[in-house]
Amino acid sequence: MIYFVEIPHQRNASCWSALDSDDAVSRLALSSAYLNSGETVFEKTTVRDLLGNHGYESLEEAVESGDEEWLVDLAQRFGLDTPIYCGYGSDEYTAEVIDEFESWVDWLGSDLNSLKVFESDSEAVAALADDSVWKVHQGDLARLALKNALVREGVLPEED
Repeated sequence: MIYFVEIPHQRNASCWSALDSDDAVSRLALSSAYLNSGETVFEKTTVRDLLGNHGYESLEEAVESGDEEWLVDLAQRFGLDTPIYCGYGSDEYTAEVIDEFESWVDWLGSDLNSLKVFESDSEAVAALADDSVWKVHQGDLARLALKNALVREGVLPEED
């Protein structure tokens, strides 16, 4: 289980969980915050696909148009069929693999005061006991939100 403790600037801290990184990415991609943002968080594509997305059947056609120099530049740098990536916060494509989960975590935290991600039950439980983790804005509320999530998931027992 992965736990996400969101600490906004003004609203109360909250915590939600996902089964794994794929589940987290799916949930975030379907969130209204993302769907209404118009942002690209993660993209894996090829120059050939980008050409097609912009209405070109070939690189030559893009060269002749003179309008899409950036596509020609990408083709020269990476070729037509090399997988290329673009992650949140960047408008540059690269052939270096970008971790999709990390891109989504970057996006999620971008409008928060703080974001804490615990990638296992044991990591989350250990964080509860570590006062230094919670020396942040809304630290006590954030810690309580994580504790409540761990109780909901059955990791910690309910208290009377």
